[in-house]
Amino acid sequence: MPNPRVSSPLARGCGVGQRLRAIDLRLGKLESAPSPPAPAPGVVARLLGGLVSAWPQLFSSVVMLVLGFAVKDSVDIAIRQQQLQQNFAAGARSGLEQMTREGAGPEVTKQAAAVIASFGSAAVMPLVNELRAGGNRTVGAEAGLGALTLTEPEAVCSALRRALAHSGQWLQAEAYMATVRTLALADCTDALAVLRDHRVRLGAASAAGGETTRPLMEQRPTPQQLKSAIEEVDKAIALLEALPDRRWGRWLGRGSPA
Repeated sequence: MPNPRVSSPLARGCGVGQRLRAIDLRLGKLESAPSPPAPAPGVVARLLGGLVSAWPQLFSSVVMLVLGFAVKDSVDIAIRQQQLQQNFAAGARSGLEQMTREGAGPEVTKQAAAVIASFGSAAVMPLVNELRAGGNRTVGAEAGLGALTLTEPEAVCSALRRALAHSGQWLQAEAYMATVRTLALADCTDALAVLRDHRVRLGAASAAGGETTRPLMEQRPTPQQLKSAIEEVDKAIALLEALPDRRWGRWLGRGSPA
């Protein structure tokens, strides 16, 4: 026979209520319980997080470092240029003093010009100015400019081509011939037009007994100087006109013609 206390509807209702209250209590405990700690990030995640947070400062530091090196390089270049200019001024002054010293022989002026030429393109104009001085100073200046044809041919060609174009204003016969020889030595093909024009005018001057050389030389040359000038111009024109052939000969291993 069933137990009336258990099987009655009232008893069953009380049992359900108790179970509901028990469930509510358990849910309340679960809600009030602290959440489990999140798993600790790995090494890579921590490293990436640190890089992301430090990126603005890192970028600023890199920019400042690059700018610092750029400024330092600019300052170093400016200092080196200033030192080079000072060294050139001192070396050129010493060399020019030796070249202009009274009684200086050709070997002395050549050595002094070589010292000046060691400063590169900056030495071209001082040596061109010495070229017109005459005597051993012209001999030394020609040697110095000849050395510069190996390292600064464009600068030598440009200066001497202009000098030859205005030779009547400041080149005497000796300096005139030195200029022509150096133009040929430097392979100055741009000077061919001026040389050909001078050859025609020198020929006319020779036929007229040297009376028309004033536009070509600062002073009237002697007959022997005029003859030598014509020979030097002829040699220079021949060398420069043959320059492409000589270059091809060197490239093919045949050497330049004698």
